[in-house]
Amino acid sequence: MDLLCREVAWVLRPGGIFLATREHVISRPQDLETFLNNHPLHLVYGGENAYTLKQYRQAITGAGLTIRKTFGPYDSVINYFPLTRAGFREAMASVLARVVGKSLAARLARPPWMQFLVGRLRSLVYRAPGRLYSFVASK
Repeated sequence: MDLLCREVAWVLRPGGIFLATREHVISRPQDLETFLNNHPLHLVYGGENAYTLKQYRQAITGAGLTIRKTFGPYDSVINYFPLTRAGFREAMASVLARVVGKSLAARLARPPWMQFLVGRLRSLVYRAPGRLYSFVASK
Protein backbone atom coordinates (compact mmCIF):
# COMPACT_ATOMS: atom_id res chain seq x y z
CA MET A 1 0.00 0.00 0.00
CA ASP A 2 2.88 2.38 0.75
CA LEU A 3 4.31 1.80 -2.72
CA LEU A 4 0.91 2.34 -4.34
CA CYS A 5 0.43 5.66 -2.54
CA ARG A 6 3.93 6.81 -3.51
CA GLU A 7 3.23 5.92 -7.14
CA VAL A 8 -0.07 7.80 -7.04
CA ALA A 9 1.65 10.85 -5.58
CA TRP A 10 4.36 10.62 -8.24
CA VAL A 11 1.90 10.66 -11.17
CA LEU A 12 -0.53 13.24 -9.76
CA ARG A 13 -0.13 16.83 -10.82
CA PRO A 14 -0.09 19.48 -8.08
CA GLY A 15 -3.69 19.90 -6.98
CA GLY A 16 -4.58 16.45 -8.36
CA ILE A 17 -7.10 14.33 -6.48
CA PHE A 18 -6.62 10.76 -5.25
CA LEU A 19 -9.80 8.85 -4.46
CA ALA A 20 -9.59 5.48 -2.73
CA THR A 21 -13.02 3.91 -2.31
CA ARG A 22 -14.36 1.00 -0.30
CA GLU A 23 -11.06 0.19 1.38
CA HIS A 24 -11.25 -2.59 3.97
CA VAL A 25 -10.35 -1.40 7.47
CA ILE A 26 -9.55 -3.48 10.53
CA SER A 27 -9.22 -2.23 14.11
CA ARG A 28 -6.06 -4.18 14.90
CA PRO A 29 -3.70 -6.49 13.00
CA GLN A 30 -5.16 -9.58 14.71
CA ASP A 31 -8.49 -8.89 12.94
CA LEU A 32 -7.00 -9.49 9.49
CA GLU A 33 -7.33 -13.27 9.69
CA THR A 34 -10.99 -13.01 10.73
CA PHE A 35 -11.68 -10.64 7.84
CA LEU A 36 -9.94 -12.84 5.26
CA ASN A 37 -11.65 -16.01 6.50
CA ASN A 38 -15.07 -14.37 6.18
CA HIS A 39 -14.59 -12.55 2.86
CA PRO A 40 -16.32 -14.59 0.12
CA LEU A 41 -14.14 -13.34 -2.74
CA HIS A 42 -10.89 -13.79 -0.86
CA LEU A 43 -11.79 -17.44 -0.39
CA VAL A 44 -12.07 -17.76 -4.20
CA TYR A 45 -9.06 -15.80 -5.47
CA GLY A 46 -7.06 -14.71 -2.43
CA GLY A 47 -6.63 -11.09 -3.49
CA GLU A 48 -8.16 -9.19 -0.58
CA ASN A 49 -6.38 -7.33 2.20
CA ALA A 50 -7.19 -4.90 4.98
CA TYR A 51 -5.24 -2.37 7.01
CA THR A 52 -5.87 -0.27 10.07
CA LEU A 53 -7.18 3.25 9.61
CA LYS A 54 -3.85 4.50 10.95
CA GLN A 55 -1.96 2.51 8.31
CA TYR A 56 -4.09 3.96 5.51
CA ARG A 57 -3.60 7.49 6.79
CA GLN A 58 0.15 7.02 7.22
CA ALA A 59 0.53 5.56 3.72
CA ILE A 60 -1.41 8.41 2.12
CA THR A 61 0.23 11.24 4.06
CA GLY A 62 3.63 9.52 3.97
CA ALA A 63 3.47 9.70 0.18
CA GLY A 64 3.11 13.47 0.39
CA LEU A 65 -0.64 13.61 -0.15
CA THR A 66 -3.05 15.59 2.02
CA ILE A 67 -6.18 13.80 3.18
CA ARG A 68 -9.15 16.06 2.47
CA LYS A 69 -11.96 13.77 3.58
CA THR A 70 -12.40 10.35 5.13
CA PHE A 71 -15.76 8.64 4.74
CA GLY A 72 -16.54 6.01 7.38
CA PRO A 73 -18.69 2.92 6.84
CA TYR A 74 -22.01 4.77 7.19
CA ASP A 75 -20.94 8.27 6.15
CA SER A 76 -21.70 7.63 2.48
CA VAL A 77 -23.77 5.26 0.37
CA ILE A 78 -20.47 4.52 -1.40
CA ASN A 79 -19.39 2.53 1.65
CA TYR A 80 -22.66 1.00 2.78
CA PHE A 81 -23.79 -0.16 -0.69
CA PRO A 82 -25.68 -2.41 -1.50
CA LEU A 83 -27.85 -0.76 1.16
CA THR A 84 -29.44 2.32 -0.40
CA ARG A 85 -30.20 5.68 1.22
CA ALA A 86 -33.85 4.64 1.33
CA GLY A 87 -32.90 1.33 2.90
CA PHE A 88 -30.73 3.12 5.46
CA ARG A 89 -33.63 5.44 6.28
CA GLU A 90 -35.99 2.46 6.67
CA ALA A 91 -33.52 0.70 8.96
CA MET A 92 -33.25 3.86 11.10
CA ALA A 93 -37.03 4.13 11.28
CA SER A 94 -37.34 0.48 12.26
CA VAL A 95 -34.96 0.92 15.19
CA LEU A 96 -36.58 4.20 16.26
CA ALA A 97 -40.07 2.66 16.04
CA ARG A 98 -39.26 0.42 18.99
CA VAL A 99 -38.88 3.52 21.14
CA VAL A 100 -41.20 6.20 19.72
CA GLY A 101 -43.68 4.31 17.57
CA LYS A 102 -43.83 3.72 13.82
CA SER A 103 -45.40 7.02 12.72
CA LEU A 104 -43.05 9.30 14.65
CA ALA A 105 -40.05 7.13 13.75
CA ALA A 106 -40.80 7.52 10.03
CA ARG A 107 -40.92 11.32 10.41
CA LEU A 108 -37.72 11.43 12.49
CA ALA A 109 -35.81 9.31 9.97
CA ARG A 110 -36.83 11.45 6.97
CA PRO A 111 -34.59 14.57 7.20
CA PRO A 112 -31.20 14.23 5.45
CA TRP A 113 -29.46 15.82 8.45
CA MET A 114 -30.82 13.02 10.67
CA GLN A 115 -29.55 10.39 8.26
CA PHE A 116 -26.17 12.14 8.22
CA LEU A 117 -26.04 12.29 12.02
CA VAL A 118 -27.03 8.66 12.53
CA GLY A 119 -24.63 7.56 9.78
CA ARG A 120 -21.78 9.49 11.37
CA LEU A 121 -22.49 8.04 14.82
CA ARG A 122 -22.82 4.53 13.38
CA SER A 123 -19.48 4.95 11.57
CA LEU A 124 -17.80 5.91 14.83
CA VAL A 125 -18.94 2.81 16.71
CA TYR A 126 -18.99 0.17 13.96
CA ARG A 127 -15.92 -2.05 14.33
CA ALA A 128 -16.50 -5.09 12.10
CA PRO A 129 -13.25 -6.38 10.55
CA GLY A 130 -13.19 -5.26 6.90
CA ARG A 131 -15.62 -2.36 7.28
CA LEU A 132 -15.40 -0.01 4.32
CA TYR A 133 -13.83 3.44 4.25
CA SER A 134 -13.17 5.85 1.41
CA PHE A 135 -10.50 8.55 1.25
CA VAL A 136 -10.12 11.75 -0.75
CA ALA A 137 -6.61 13.18 -0.84
CA SER A 138 -4.80 15.76 -2.92
CA LYS A 139 -1.26 16.53 -3.94
